[in-house]
Amino acid sequence: LALGILVDTAIVVVEGCHDYVRRGKTPYESAILALHEYKKPLISGTLTTLAVFIPLFTLPGVLGKYLTFIPITVTVVLASALAISLLLIPAYASKYLKPIDEEVKPGYFSKLARRSRERFTRGQKAVIKSYYKIVNRIIESRFLRIGLIYIIIALFGLSWLIPIKFELFP
Repeated sequence: LALGILVDTAIVVVEGCHDYVRRGKTPYESAILALHEYKKPLISGTLTTLAVFIPLFTLPGVLGKYLTFIPITVTVVLASALAISLLLIPAYASKYLKPIDEEVKPGYFSKLARRSRERFTRGQKAVIKSYYKIVNRIIESRFLRIGLIYIIIALFGLSWLIPIKFELFP
């Protein structure tokens, strides 16, 4: 969770900088504008996530000692992610993003990525087309609709009959 948020906060700032560069701003201006635009949402999102983990500090007993490392780790990672996203990422973006007129021409890997993306899109469209055919067939056939409902009810019933072993802490 914390590592995902760490990466997401950096991506938000870089994408914001890149968006302003595409609108014609200089990399320096885009870094400042993106920082001003995304500063409050990033801070509030980080504080919201921290608010969930802070109460774990107050757990009493053995469980509290066992789980103390979780809020400490999450707090350190999220605080450092926020600091990096608000202090370092805009500086790097202003230095390394290129203005539109200086964009690098696509190389081998860009072309490979484009071709892969096109193939994936074709495959995705085929899957969606098949899905629509199946859904339309189910919608049009009363027998299939009723059968699907019975299957779902049976699976739900089976899920209550099959015992699941659960242990909170081994």
